[in-house]
Amino acid sequence: MTPIEHAESIEHKSRERAAALKNAFLMFPRVEHAYTEIRNLHRMGVPGPRAECIVLYGQSGAGKSHILKFYLGEHPTRRVPITDGRDPTKSGTRLQDEVVMVEAPSPASRRALIDRIQRAMQPEPLPIRLTLGERRERLVEMLQKAGTRLLIIDEFQHLIDHRSKRVILEASDLVKSLLNAAVCPIVLSGTPEILKILEADSQLRSRVYSIPSITPFDWDDPSDQEQFLGYLVEAEACLKFEKTSSLSEPDCARRIHMVSGGLIGETQRLVSAAAEIATRADLPCISNECLALAVDRAWLQHKGKQGNPFRQVTVPARQVEYR
Repeated sequence: MTPIEHAESIEHKSRERAAALKNAFLMFPRVEHAYTEIRNLHRMGVPGPRAECIVLYGQSGAGKSHILKFYLGEHPTRRVPITDGRDPTKSGTRLQDEVVMVEAPSPASRRALIDRIQRAMQPEPLPIRLTLGERRERLVEMLQKAGTRLLIIDEFQHLIDHRSKRVILEASDLVKSLLNAAVCPIVLSGTPEILKILEADSQLRSRVYSIPSITPFDWDDPSDQEQFLGYLVEAEACLKFEKTSSLSEPDCARRIHMVSGGLIGETQRLVSAAAEIATRADLPCISNECLALAVDRAWLQHKGKQGNPFRQVTVPARQVEYR
């Protein structure tokens, strides 16, 4: 193998490992509960005159968006047959967006959110002259025609982070109006800030099907620690190094937890960065030095002064968060 071919092979392997870890959906109780609640809401549809919603929350890096994107990936846009019993020549196919997912814009407004959902379904923008109510009616029509059975709005706290009750009520009014249209249920996802919308609006709260949360793994809780070690076992299996990296060994796992704060998103980011360093160095596994370099490059220059746990011989007996 020539040097150029070797470099290309390393580059390909690095991209392949990064994609494998990013796209893997590693199931554990927190994720399974949230996923199941979303699936149940989706399958239930609109059993009555109004649709219901789920409020999924957790701090940044907890893994909420990963769950939602995986669920979206299971329900891609597809062509479905349409028939006309009176005129068979009009039969054919149409596109169906069974699940539509958007991220709330920032800075956010009701109009901006409606436009973002619309653009996720068709490229042509709505006419500028339309009022807010007219835009909402157009959106409802689009969702109906597309056969949408679940609408997911991620980062919903963008609509309410001004801490103004007026802004919060405007956001809840938009959600209620979409639920009242009885097209499809809705998943609202974001940081714990989104719970303010339920505190401010009892009517919306009465339409909530479930409020699952994704919390960080607590190292001092035996059950959480076991799940965290299990996650690292599965994450390492996705990377397919020649030798075992021992990420799930208690001492190494504890240091990983210190850096990530037990957040799956942060844990994945750390392991992915260390895997890239190991791959580019053509190493057979992720070494302690790879993890130390990953922390040096991406974490500690912005997050605390406790020092890099992967450069310490021992770590404190009491759990310390290095983020």
